[in-house]
Amino acid sequence: MVPEFTGRIVEWDFAKGCGWLESDGQRIFLHWREFAERRKRPAVGDVIRFTAGSGPTGRICAQNAVHLNHGGRFSFGAGLLFLALLVFPVLAIAKLRIPEATLHFLELIGGWPGAFVAQRRLRHKCSKRSYQAVFWLVVGIYQYLAFGLLRGWELPKAILRAIRDIWR
Repeated sequence: MVPEFTGRIVEWDFAKGCGWLESDGQRIFLHWREFAERRKRPAVGDVIRFTAGSGPTGRICAQNAVHLNHGGRFSFGAGLLFLALLVFPVLAIAKLRIPEATLHFLELIGGWPGAFVAQRRLRHKCSKRSYQAVFWLVVGIYQYLAFGLLRGWELPKAILRAIRDIWR
């Protein structure tokens, strides 16, 4: 197995498409074409996993590079686009009479943050106790699973493995 290293981009030239990583106090050359996946543009501060190789001049260079912190960033423009794309669907859904069972199902499959926002901003289903009881049960299940995963508990891991196997 080829050893992998981790480094942080300390210098990047967008015009040339190359820069330098720092890994264990050593500067290592990195070219854009060495990225195995191109999900985001390289930038100073990005953490990169890579294998070591040598370039045409014989210097050490990074190969098979992968961003370790490629997710979680939303540019301001992407955020505005996301909000704009939600306007019509939200307005259309607000006009529908959706059964509570359907709303709870949507919460259970990951929509609970949207339900939380709707309750706070639109005052939707915020005073009906039976609805609130099920909603907070769903939120509690998500919190339990997340906390359990962070703590290394076996039950949340087994549940997520079962869910992952169902989707395969």
